[in-house]
Amino acid sequence: MTWETTIRTGSYDGDQQALAQADAQARNQGLTLRTTQLPGGGFHVAAVPGGNPYSAPPPANPYGAPPGPSPYGNPYAAPAPPAYPGSGGYGAPAPSPYAQQYNPHGGGTHCDQCGVQGPTKRATFMQNIGMLIVRFPRTRQGNMCRRCIDQYFWSYTLVTSFLGWWGMISFIYSMISIPTNIINYLGAVRLPEPPQEAYDRAGIPTVRWPGWRIATLLLGIFGALFSLLWTAAIVSTLVDSAQNEGLDPMGVVIMGVFLVLGWLIPLGMIVGAVKRPKIAAA
Repeated sequence: MTWETTIRTGSYDGDQQALAQADAQARNQGLTLRTTQLPGGGFHVAAVPGGNPYSAPPPANPYGAPPGPSPYGNPYAAPAPPAYPGSGGYGAPAPSPYAQQYNPHGGGTHCDQCGVQGPTKRATFMQNIGMLIVRFPRTRQGNMCRRCIDQYFWSYTLVTSFLGWWGMISFIYSMISIPTNIINYLGAVRLPEPPQEAYDRAGIPTVRWPGWRIATLLLGIFGALFSLLWTAAIVSTLVDSAQNEGLDPMGVVIMGVFLVLGWLIPLGMIVGAVKRPKIAAA
């Protein structure tokens, strides 16, 4: 006596259990179970007399996949979209080519201000405008690329240097913000600028001489001319003192300090506006 049936439980484990039960039933009846895999999953089984040359044992894994989740999945579900090349999977952002190379700079690989991908460093820049009884402070902080670091340092520091002192609280705030800006800027002096291709991908237009750079250069030149007059006045004062009353050592030291600062500030502004940082490798 022969019999046949269809096994389709919807899961690999369920089909294997049903196949085992059908095989045990066929053996008890002295028959051999013949299996045929069906399209879309499942089996057609037939119990035939033993010794049938066409019979074959059920395959260990008829789906060609290891045991686990359903080998059919959901036949009505839409196929998953392919992953983008170079990404960590569908919907995952492509890894930045600078991730391994520039992490030692202490920041991430994504500028929090302009969005460009490249070497960054965490920095904080503060600006204050004092108006006697009110003030208007601003702060920028986060991982910044070299271009944003230059921009916010010079613009925020220049504005604070001229407009940040008018008011008691503003005076104290400016005494804190200007050194903070200088320290953060000096900490990023060796940070390279992302290549131009990175700014192009981010849709950031190229401006060879942005407004903050032009303003810094002009103020530096103006400060250098003022320092030249300042130097002439100091030298003239020292010469008169030496001829009339003799030089006061403390006065010489004080004038020397003002003379050095009078040249360092404008020269630093000129160099900061003209000198371009090195470009990172693409």
